[in-house]
Amino acid sequence: MITTQFRRGAIYLLALIVSITSLIIFATIHSQANQTQPPATDDSEQIAQRNRKAEKERQQRISELDAKMKNPGMLLLRAAEFDPLKTAPAALSIGNQQLQMTAPGATKNQLELAAGQTSESAYLIVQFPDRILPEQTESLRVRGYEIKGYVANNAYIVKAPRTRQAQLMANKSREFRWVGAYGAG
Repeated sequence: MITTQFRRGAIYLLALIVSITSLIIFATIHSQANQTQPPATDDSEQIAQRNRKAEKERQQRISELDAKMKNPGMLLLRAAEFDPLKTAPAALSIGNQQLQMTAPGATKNQLELAAGQTSESAYLIVQFPDRILPEQTESLRVRGYEIKGYVANNAYIVKAPRTRQAQLMANKSREFRWVGAYGAG
């Protein structure tokens, strides 16, 4: 009987030692894990501030573009947004070349040079005064102009044969709000 009680006592003692050892090991590992994690630094706050500022700037830019989309006189190109009757965008540098839109009030010679009178054809932006109607699109095609793409707001990029560039640039019928040379980049 003493032997059985001794065995039970030894088993309980052994279980108690294993439990205490496990607790000590767990506490040590947990303590070391907490010590290896760096405390929060000012860098995380600076990053959060930069992210908030960038988000604010992005929202502001979206608001600006939304307002420009609602203005039918604005032309919205990848490199610039402008009203061609009021301003022209700055020249765009691509390598050592400069691409320029024609400025408001440009002379016929400047327009012809910008349109590339020396080549077989040129690319022009043709902006309509309002929403483009199917008849207006068809009218351009019938006259020999090739529509290459749409530009917001109410404009097409048109490929014009050299023999017809001057007619389009003159815009004598005032069917267009604005016509100007386009340097595809």
